[in-house]
Amino acid sequence: MTTRRHSIPEENQIVVKNTHQAIISQETFDTAHELMRSRKKNYTKVKIHIFTNVLYCSDCGTGMWYRQNRTGYICGSYARHGKIACTQRTIKEKDLKETILSDIKKMAQVINDKEYLNTLAEETLKKQKQVAQLLNNIENEIKASKGKKKRYLEMLAEKQITHEEYREVADDNQERINELNIKRSGLEASLRHDEFLGRIEKLRNPISSFLPLHEVTEEILHHFVERIEVDNHGIPMITYRFSISPS
Repeated sequence: MTTRRHSIPEENQIVVKNTHQAIISQETFDTAHELMRSRKKNYTKVKIHIFTNVLYCSDCGTGMWYRQNRTGYICGSYARHGKIACTQRTIKEKDLKETILSDIKKMAQVINDKEYLNTLAEETLKKQKQVAQLLNNIENEIKASKGKKKRYLEMLAEKQITHEEYREVADDNQERINELNIKRSGLEASLRHDEFLGRIEKLRNPISSFLPLHEVTEEILHHFVERIEVDNHGIPMITYRFSISPS
């Protein structure tokens, strides 16, 4: 006698229905089975659209999902878990495209306006000269403070002043030097003339390659848009890859 089980082909199996009492009724089984089928059939998967992986909810940071019935996007957390996860917000794909297209056209207009750019460059150069003068004054004051500290050190060595008197002057001088160094760093960071002109040139070439602009494509989106966040009022906050600001 063996305890091994043998598989019997389905065509050779003998099935006798309703020989044992059922745990649940056939009606309940059929209803549950139909419900499972309907849920599986109606499950909506995330559809990939042009703003997928670019568009995010500003509150929870989740990517927004496209919905055909809204012709736009909703928060992914809200779509998956409802109000317990995030607030409801929507944005139309058409409106978002129009906003981006308008912004890029404005940038294209600005970078090709030679009169405006010349005026802006002159103002930036004027500011650069003013900052350079302030930096020169700061350098002179730092040099004078260091010289004063050195003189007091010599006086201390010659015992003309006490160590306490030297320390007081030295500490005051060092504090002033630190303040001047911080101010100098800020002024140096404001010298953006050459960087600004470089950004304009860097932006002009890719924009010119897409002219005339008629619609927002995936290629345009990749070139110009870094990230988009949508607030709870459905207003987009767009971070572009390029800036035309001189500051």
